[in-house]
Amino acid sequence: MGVPDWSVAAFAALVFIFAGTVKGGLGLGLPPIAMGLLVLLMSPVQAAALIVLPALATNIGQTFFGKHLPKLVHRFWPMLLAMALLTLLGTGWLESANKDLLSAGLGLVLALYAAFGLAGRTLSVPTDWEIWLGPLVGAISGALTASTGICAVPSVPYLQAANLERDELVQGLGLLFMVANLSLTANLAITGAFSLSAAPLVAIAVASALLGIVIGSWLRSRINDALFRRIFLIGLLALGLHLCGRAIL
Repeated sequence: MGVPDWSVAAFAALVFIFAGTVKGGLGLGLPPIAMGLLVLLMSPVQAAALIVLPALATNIGQTFFGKHLPKLVHRFWPMLLAMALLTLLGTGWLESANKDLLSAGLGLVLALYAAFGLAGRTLSVPTDWEIWLGPLVGAISGALTASTGICAVPSVPYLQAANLERDELVQGLGLLFMVANLSLTANLAITGAFSLSAAPLVAIAVASALLGIVIGSWLRSRINDALFRRIFLIGLLALGLHLCGRAIL
């Protein structure tokens, strides 16, 4: 990734402010939104490399802010381990995959995630299923993370169905995304996706994401959370369908 011109830098700043705002308001959504928008101007590998540090910076705080981390790690380590391994085994998938196929896959992931949320379904996973379902969910999520640069399906719905309390779920999502970010960072480092010349753009992305977090937190305290989440999911669904349609056409 070379040094960006100001138009690309401005676009990236707006993308991360928006994605950070959603993250601050809902606790998730930064990688899917940022990836879906950034690939309109750059390759999936460049977009994924740009997302890693902003996502990691926002997820570290979410992971370690709370008292449930030991319990979450003990319960979900098989899923997290499978996700990390598949993300690492998928080294090079972002770079070698067919561009149209990758765009369609990304759009499908976004659309499925949004449709699940809009359906308002509340699934429940029996505890005795977790021993085999957790690693399966982790493996699928890891493969999708390696292929698309985002971690959302099926890991997020799985956590939502695991009968966690609200604070546990928020901290669990932070742990999930942090592990995904670290694994994707190793994946991209192996392929040489990072470049010192991209440092200014990365700095802009991190600062913009953190600004978005502040804005999102402010909005969440003043806007109905259900309405905010619905607007976000509708926009995500539209973006996913757009990417799928563009790839097909």
